[in-house]
Amino acid sequence: MTVDVIIIGGYLGSGKSSLVNHLLQTWDSKETGVIVNDLAPINVDAQHVIKKAGLTLGIQDGCVCCSVTDRLGEAFDWMTAFRPRLKRVLVETSGVGDPRRISYYSRGIRELSLSTMITMIDASNFIDRLNDRFVGNLVQRQIEAADRLILNKIDLVPATRVSEVEAILRELNQEAVVVRAHHSKVDARAICLRDGTPILMRRPSKILPAASGAELSGAAFSTMVLRTKDLVDQSGMRESLSQLGKIAERIKGVIVTSEEANNGYLVQVAGGDVQLTPAVPLAAYHETVLVFVLRGDNPNLRKEIIETTLSKRARWTSSVIG
Repeated sequence: MTVDVIIIGGYLGSGKSSLVNHLLQTWDSKETGVIVNDLAPINVDAQHVIKKAGLTLGIQDGCVCCSVTDRLGEAFDWMTAFRPRLKRVLVETSGVGDPRRISYYSRGIRELSLSTMITMIDASNFIDRLNDRFVGNLVQRQIEAADRLILNKIDLVPATRVSEVEAILRELNQEAVVVRAHHSKVDARAICLRDGTPILMRRPSKILPAASGAELSGAAFSTMVLRTKDLVDQSGMRESLSQLGKIAERIKGVIVTSEEANNGYLVQVAGGDVQLTPAVPLAAYHETVLVFVLRGDNPNLRKEIIETTLSKRARWTSSVIG
């Protein structure tokens, strides 16, 4: 009996982690494994898997979509060896990579069966992303790779924009099923059979060859990590993060606001939308850590703005990868 692999891709901030949580609440989570990839050296996305899966593993400090590493193979080995046996594995890819690399890798392992490739789309900024000279090609490849396109955040835009985006998606990928959603909540039957077994709708001939490393945009991004042991003010940080969300592709992390209980908040920022949710387990967080994903144009200026803005809130140490 093979383990079904469900690959969840999509650009930064499209709602991949929220979909993972939703599916874990829909299916028997103990029968489901989760692999979470993060471009940063700190796997913040894995912290957002709020309902415990049968087995959750994080791969960080690189994008497995861009360079398949031994760590991905090891993660799949853990999943297939786990007991009681898992029925399915959800793979949440980095937002800046082409998920087809994972699909090719998973099909080379006898115990795994590639079932569904999902791409999440943020309806509020999809057209801008697609027309962006820096990330447009990447976004298009993510659309072409999928057999399920989940058009997310439809509550943030007018109905006419939703229809416009859906028409573009159907033009880019005529064989994929388009499912509308808000807050990443979809009927699981739209992407799988009634008993929770995923299905691959697209014919094998539709699966496109993986891009070469030179064609991928992941290497054109960098990550900046800021840390402080100072306690920070929640409202002040929300204000600063809202400003910085306009120059960073993605911000995530955890802030620690006091030495009291319930002092930690997980951070998710996409555009100017700042989400702060209580961090669990609270005892695991002793410092504020923020990860900024930056695009390759004018990175030094972006980093300078980030450091200047946050210097008003605390004393930070910073590191840059890429």
